[in-house]
Amino acid sequence: MPARSIIVAIFVAAGCIFAAAVAHAQQDPLTRFLNSIFQPKPPAQVQEAPRRSRPAASRPRQSAPRAAREQRGVAERTLRVEVDTYVVVMGDSLAELLTEGLAETLADAADVAIYSRARGDSGLVRSDFYDWPKAAQEIVANPERVSIAVMMIGANDRQAFRTPAGEVEYGTPEWRTLYAMRVDEIIRTFTEKRIPLVWVGLPPMKGDRLSADMLALNEIFRDRVTAAGGHYVDIWEAFLDADGRFSAFGPDVNGQNARLRTNDGVHFTKAGARKAAHFAALVLRRLIEARAVVQQAVLPLHDGVPGLDTRDPIERMIDASIPSLPEPAGLISVSSKPVAGPILPLTGPDVAPGGVLVSASTGPVQVDQLAERVFELGDVPQPKPGRVDDFSWPRQP
Repeated sequence: MPARSIIVAIFVAAGCIFAAAVAHAQQDPLTRFLNSIFQPKPPAQVQEAPRRSRPAASRPRQSAPRAAREQRGVAERTLRVEVDTYVVVMGDSLAELLTEGLAETLADAADVAIYSRARGDSGLVRSDFYDWPKAAQEIVANPERVSIAVMMIGANDRQAFRTPAGEVEYGTPEWRTLYAMRVDEIIRTFTEKRIPLVWVGLPPMKGDRLSADMLALNEIFRDRVTAAGGHYVDIWEAFLDADGRFSAFGPDVNGQNARLRTNDGVHFTKAGARKAAHFAALVLRRLIEARAVVQQAVLPLHDGVPGLDTRDPIERMIDASIPSLPEPAGLISVSSKPVAGPILPLTGPDVAPGGVLVSASTGPVQVDQLAERVFELGDVPQPKPGRVDDFSWPRQP
């Protein structure tokens, strides 16, 4: 082969190699499209899926929350307080609403239980329908279940008494006498058992005639209860407006204007029952506190625990009947402080025995010489330098 042909072949081969390299480095879109169709794709690498963590709901519970629940259970068992005071509420439908209000008002007193013995349609007039004096006897038959009694009644008593001699018309003097006797009978039942009785008066009602009748019943309740040494709670003015008239609206226990009475003008709403219970609770709290003080004072110490006396009742009676032993000689008897001192009048003038005024002393009176000079002769002593009464200016050196 001639040398010229060999040289041409070498240049052609080099040009083809250079063109192939350029085409491989920069392919046009058509070339890349054809290569994607006809050239086989490399096998895809199988990637392992990431492991997911177990859901929180399926994870085992740790011991810390369980211990917390056990601690809460112990706290709940520790906070339980045994009932020490039982408050029984008696009366009509207004007393039923009063019971709900008292339960909410005294909810903070864990040792106080409030239960209702009210009868919605009952009253003191119709004993054939429901005999309240007899019911009161049944209530006090178990004194351990009644510490304080609350009565609110009278809304259904605007009717005649039925007696063997005939009916006694409502509002007559004879009717008032019979009604006061029924009130006294209930009061006497609790007084004999030494159970405090709180009588809650009736509120004003819609209608001038009806309000006047309720006010007349309140006068009977107040007179009979206070005469027997009981506790009368007057809620009349709390349910009046600024003009002294019945109003279904008024301030509640939080001072906010609210509806206190229902549409019938007789019963309480929830806010009204809560307000009526507020005034009754003021007396109940004082009685509960006084009862706790009396229990602590009467019951002696037993095994270091105050207020716990496990002696048999017969043993207590025997101990009380045995006279105290005489004190040994040589010991000084220390008298205990009396509960109350002598009763002294606050308004009457103080007089000497026999009505004779106390006279001045007739003996010689010792008068201080300095006081006599100052107050009688007006001779004021001269101030000394440096004393508090020395007002002279200091001399210049």
